Amino acid sequence: MKSYPYARNYYSIAVLLVMVYVAIIPFSLFPYAQDLGKSAGIGQWTAWLNVPFSAVVDWLFISLEKVGENSSNPFEGGPNDVPISSIARRIEIEMRTMRGEQTDLKPIAAKDNILF
Repeated sequence: MKSYPYARNYYSIAVLLVMVYVAIIPFSLFPYAQDLGKSAGIGQWTAWLNVPFSAVVDWLFISLEKVGENSSNPFEGGPNDVPISSIARRIEIEMRTMRGEQTDLKPIAAKDNILF
């Protein structure tokens, strides 16, 4: 499985949509922040209060996109990936044992606390 490329056909579209959404968020939150500021008596500060609120929402969506990017290829061999080599080795050892064969295979050991 590791030797076959993993197709990420629509990744560029997802990044483009997230960036467009991040660019539009401050404009879409401003009317709500303005209404909230008028009712609280701080109408002149609503433009400045919109900046941190928009930054928090933007950070949330960019972080979700990065998590999706990191988990899109689970067989790269990184620390958060599926340990496919170890799983395959354990299955091979168990299958040979069930068939009654002697095997010199040992389970793959973790390197630096990472199981590959």
